Amino acid sequence: AGRRRHVQVRGEAVHVGAHAVAVHRHAEEFRSRLNAAVIADMRSNKDQVSTAVLAVDIVSRENIYGYHGKRQIPFLRITMALPKLIAPAKRLLETGSISTSSHSAQAYQTFESNIDFEVRFMVDTKTVGCCWVEAPHGKYVLRQARGNFPALSTSQYELDVSYEDLLPLALRLMAHQILVG
Repeated sequence: AGRRRHVQVRGEAVHVGAHAVAVHRHAEEFRSRLNAAVIADMRSNKDQVSTAVLAVDIVSRENIYGYHGKRQIPFLRITMALPKLIAPAKRLLETGSISTSSHSAQAYQTFESNIDFEVRFMVDTKTVGCCWVEAPHGKYVLRQARGNFPALSTSQYELDVSYEDLLPLALRLMAHQILVG
C-alpha cells in the first residue's frame, strides 16, 4: 500500500508505471474513477466534456531517472480528451485522490508532465521547428470562407486534419528539392 506508482504525462496522455500489472485487470474502473474525479474537479465545463479520460493502456518504457540498466517497466498510458485536462489529472493522481475497489487511494509519480503539449507533439511526430508538413489528399477537410467548415483565421489555407495523418518533411529532403527544383 505504501508503494508509489509512476505516472508519465505526455501530450494528451498520462503514463502510470511500476506494478501496473495489478492495475491492468482494473484499468476500466481506474479510467472511470479518474474520469469522474477530473470532471468533478472542473470549475466550469465550457467545452462540455463528458469523457475527460479516453483510455488507459499499459505500455513498456524506460525510466530515465537514475540508472536502471536500460530495463523497461510497465506504465499506464492515460489518454486525456484535451491537453488542458492533463494538469488536473496530474494533480489528482499525485495527491492520491483516485482509488478503485481493489486499490486504496495512493500518490502517483508523474513523468514529463511539465512538457508543453506542442513540444510533446513535435517529439512524438518527429516534427522540427519551422519544418514543412504534408497532409495527404483525402485526409483533411479544407476550411473556406463559406460552407460547413468556415475558416477561423485569416490564413491563406486552413484545414482540419488528424495529427496522425500529418507527414513531416525532412529538412535535408526539403533543402535538396529547393536547390534542385
